[in-house]
Amino acid sequence: MTLDLSVRDGAGRGVESELAVAVVDEQVLALTAYKTPNLNGLLDFTIPLSVFTRELRSEIQNQTAYGELASDPLTGGGGGGEGEAVGLTIRSDFSPTAFFNPSVRTNSAGYASVTFRFPDTMTTYRVFAVGTDRGTRVGSAQRSALVVKEFYLEPGLPRFLLVGDEFRFKVAAFNKTPKEGVVSFQPTSSGEVSLETRSEAHPVKAHDRTLIPVEGKAEKCGRASVTLSARMGDHEDSVLSALPVRYGSPIHRDMLFEALTGTGSLAYTFPFDVAAIPKEDLSEQELAFTLTLSTSPFMRLAPGLRYLLEYPYGCVEQTSSGVLPLAALRSLIEDQLIPGFSVEETDKFLAKGVDRLFSMQTDSGGFSYWPGQRTSDYWGTLYALNALLHVEEAGFPVSEDRMEKAWIYLEENMSGPAENQRRRDGSSAALAAFLLAKAERLDSMQLEALWRGFEDLGREGQLFALLAAHLATPPKGVDLVAKTKATLAAPPSDTEVVYRAKMREPAVSLMASDLILDTEVTANRIASDLLAAMKPEGRWSSTSDTGWALLALGGHFREMHFSDQEVTGRVLQPGGIEEPFSLSGAHPTSFRLAPEAFLARPKVDLVLDTEASVSAQIDMVYPVAPGADPTADKGLVVSKSIENTAGSDTIRVGDVIKVKLLVEVQDKVASFLVLDDPLPAGLLAINSALSTEEPVPGQVSGEEEAFRYWDSEGFYRFLPNYQELREDRVTAFRDHVWQGQYQFTYFARAVCAGRFRIPPTRAQLMYQPDRYAYSTESEMVIEER
Repeated sequence: MTLDLSVRDGAGRGVESELAVAVVDEQVLALTAYKTPNLNGLLDFTIPLSVFTRELRSEIQNQTAYGELASDPLTGGGGGGEGEAVGLTIRSDFSPTAFFNPSVRTNSAGYASVTFRFPDTMTTYRVFAVGTDRGTRVGSAQRSALVVKEFYLEPGLPRFLLVGDEFRFKVAAFNKTPKEGVVSFQPTSSGEVSLETRSEAHPVKAHDRTLIPVEGKAEKCGRASVTLSARMGDHEDSVLSALPVRYGSPIHRDMLFEALTGTGSLAYTFPFDVAAIPKEDLSEQELAFTLTLSTSPFMRLAPGLRYLLEYPYGCVEQTSSGVLPLAALRSLIEDQLIPGFSVEETDKFLAKGVDRLFSMQTDSGGFSYWPGQRTSDYWGTLYALNALLHVEEAGFPVSEDRMEKAWIYLEENMSGPAENQRRRDGSSAALAAFLLAKAERLDSMQLEALWRGFEDLGREGQLFALLAAHLATPPKGVDLVAKTKATLAAPPSDTEVVYRAKMREPAVSLMASDLILDTEVTANRIASDLLAAMKPEGRWSSTSDTGWALLALGGHFREMHFSDQEVTGRVLQPGGIEEPFSLSGAHPTSFRLAPEAFLARPKVDLVLDTEASVSAQIDMVYPVAPGADPTADKGLVVSKSIENTAGSDTIRVGDVIKVKLLVEVQDKVASFLVLDDPLPAGLLAINSALSTEEPVPGQVSGEEEAFRYWDSEGFYRFLPNYQELREDRVTAFRDHVWQGQYQFTYFARAVCAGRFRIPPTRAQLMYQPDRYAYSTESEMVIEER
């Protein structure tokens, strides 16, 4: 479609202008009652006249629905494999935004045109433009565009499924012609789901619709391709949708490492009976055993990177801890020295990570702990700046204005008053100096002031101060090498650190040893101890020190030299693969082990053709077996219950469900507790911020919640510091809790009929990952209305 644009003044003369032009699904805009921007208010000055500069395009874009909107249109959500609707044009593109360009320039006569293609959704689009001329004049305009066919389908598929779910949905077949007809309907799908309909012929009146019932079952994990095809006389339509099918039970990750010379074996012991795991129904994300061989230590970094890349939450620390090592190790990934990672995957994560970090930057220039908070978190700002510095060093574009604002915040707060409870201490002051030195912004007076209090910084703070002095100009009379050796020889700090980053200090020790000392002996010892402290799932204490450990180890290994001598041999898996291998230099090689064979006999034999040394590592992903108890005495207890707000024991499509999560905290005080509640496929969490949602009976407003510590059932109210409503789960985070029972409630709507699994809810302390609990799995039945 070609859209012609014309801008004229009050006298009808053409005006050269710059326009932001958008074409968006009206149903999506209705979610937030979105109104086309009117910029006239920019000229209503309520302050004394002054000079300022403003980029209007970014202001307009921030008001619009061009972010990642978690909304699937009624007509499906694109992707998936090929369907079986032979001869039909298949609709598969259901993007809510048909066109967006924030900078369309008209000619001197005020004319411009843009060309685009409408997606496949049958809907009304809002076409609107907001613009300004070279002076102070602004304006906006909008109109509607209806996209419709004479005959089309709208399926009511669920958003996702869990293996074993049985579901029923309706497909609406619309007849926009003046004649009645008979719809011939056929559903097809890939092996992940099975579909059936009891009748293939469905009469429909003129200018009306008919509802076609479809039944199905989720058979195995994967991304199912569902093709729904229909004909009515000479008219036809076909819709292709991708339907994710997940396992639904908790996933266990582990790692086994051995250094072998000549012939040897790797043998693993599962922590529970795995005989009941449904091996044929799982995807590689839920069941995989990967053997990696190398003559270099770079492969040891892969589990830690994967742990951070797949971490499900995203506060400022967690986002920074994922961005930091990926940016620092990008060159190693590009050289294919770290198995399982590609530059494309890395760059995609870095781009999203940088965007998310800047979304947490406050007006002060610092960074908040969670998105949307107004107060900067000082330690979070240090983490963010460290990550962004390494992103810049990796050659990625980073906003200079945003960085300058952050640097000013840091400089002003190095010795200022405390802004929040996670504020300055010896380590944070010295880390700030180190970051300023790294950015070439640390002046001699700041360094000398830090150095005068060197003995009070604590061991980690002293190490940061030494690194800052190494990058800048050391104070007069200071022997950095001697001072570093003395600091490294001192016992580690035993005080509790921010974010419980216990292994950050050993990581900084390795960095100081590598950069300042002239011997490899100390650095090699620290690196060996740091590697030995890695947990089986690839982390150290948590995200907060895993990023630092990977940064330090990557820098240490990068300076090592490796032999180019070829090492050959064979991999023998009992009942599974038998493969030859050849290693040369630092490049690793990997093998996918046969999952069923490894579950039956978790062992791999290596036969080397020479007496060379090889590092072998098996990375494991497998589900917790049905009936296994993963919650044994972890300091928390969690349970889940649901009730129909309609007062009926029978739940029907459209009913509002109250979900109650009860968590018992057994420690006197605990910090950074997350409740992660996966949704059944038949429920959709209600977002009261959306204008399309009616008020839920009995729901308490945010202002009321802030002053109510106990609920009507006598439990502490779990009042989240941050909360997310996702497509498949609800997550709630609380910074601090004390001993007792807390209840968190939210509301969901029944959106699909069937029998659905209710996955276990997880409660966990984010910076003490070993402190967690799961609720029991159950199921629910939703009837049609």
